Amino acid sequence: MKSFVHAAAVAGLVGLVACASLSDVPPPSNLVDAGAAQSQASALALYNGAIYAFSLGYAGRSALSYASVSGLFADELTTNLNGLYAAKEAHTGTATDENVGPYLLLNGARRSADEAIKSLLVNGGTLPTSYVGELHALKGYVYLMLSELYCEGVPFSTLATTGMVAYGTPETLVEMNTHAIAQFDSVAAYAPDSARIRQLAAIGKGRAYLNLGDFVNAKVAVAAVPTSFVYALTYSANTYTNYVAAIMGVPNMWMSDREGTNGLDYTSTPDVRMLRTIVNGRPFPAKFLPAGTSIPLANGVEARLIEAEAALHDHDVTGWATTLNGLRTSGGATPIAALTADSTTAAADTLRVNVMFRERAFWLYGTGHRQGDMRRLIRQYGRPPERVYSVGILDLSPSPSILYVPSAVLEIPQAEADQNPNYHGCLNHEA
Repeated sequence: MKSFVHAAAVAGLVGLVACASLSDVPPPSNLVDAGAAQSQASALALYNGAIYAFSLGYAGRSALSYASVSGLFADELTTNLNGLYAAKEAHTGTATDENVGPYLLLNGARRSADEAIKSLLVNGGTLPTSYVGELHALKGYVYLMLSELYCEGVPFSTLATTGMVAYGTPETLVEMNTHAIAQFDSVAAYAPDSARIRQLAAIGKGRAYLNLGDFVNAKVAVAAVPTSFVYALTYSANTYTNYVAAIMGVPNMWMSDREGTNGLDYTSTPDVRMLRTIVNGRPFPAKFLPAGTSIPLANGVEARLIEAEAALHDHDVTGWATTLNGLRTSGGATPIAALTADSTTAAADTLRVNVMFRERAFWLYGTGHRQGDMRRLIRQYGRPPERVYSVGILDLSPSPSILYVPSAVLEIPQAEADQNPNYHGCLNHEA
């Protein structure tokens, strides 16, 4: 937090200097020297601020971070609170409702990364060049996450050197993921000596290729990532908790189970990957507790899952089953019994896809992947939305219950239409 506050002070330099002609007014005691704003220390502060902003938007203490909202919109989390939370869970929200949520947080993180990259390139001094590569990777994840949660048509505005906003134009899902890949490709130039950052980018690139249905390049992208790799975002037990601690605090949402009759059995399964902590009678994922526990943005388990799905797509059923069972043996702290032949090699194609996405759901629970996977089940595997997303009635007692709408996307916030002359609504609402 200290460096983030420093970054904010640097950003306020222009406003402070504007008052310098008022010689009869003593200067503020916290006035930032112009030279200090162009220093290695300021570049480091902006880098730390960008990491903070991304962490907050991804899974920070807000119950409206990406991990919590995407989990609520998918089948991972549930609520009994009427209003914004119920609208997100039942898919009945409007563009105005979305003025509060991860869209603004993630775009703020992208903006912070842009400014930090500019400063590091000019004033980075002896700081590792991998810092620039890391911020390019995080920008790639912003493109990924916005493409997975919101309808097609997300614009990406930037701030020109003149200080004026250059309004973005609406982008398709293909364009967003292509831009994500470009950000991940940029990492190589700045992080040649950081395997950690290159592997973070490799997994993001594989995820983007999955979104594009390019299984060949998805597999190639993650091939060199070891299963043991983890890039985690850290949180604080007191001032900057992760989202699981935030949703426990009210509690306003918790782990769901067979939501809308077709959701997965997250809390009734005996699977050790879904261990739970019960607080006030509500289940929460034990792997993210206590409040300061880090949450992985990407890890080597995801790399193997990408390889497994590529094998399944190539009809290499034996290779697919072997990869999944290899993860069950070594991907977690506790080995898991191998999948049986009747659910893998001897199974019908539909069941194999079910198994593939269930494995992804359990391994990656609570990390913002499930929503993108549910959209892919519709877009790439031909599942109808009502077989993928929740149907029936969302019980909000004592408030009136509401019906689920099997929509695959959230609306882009109304604030975008109000401020961006290039944006006039979603291009479509398809998966």
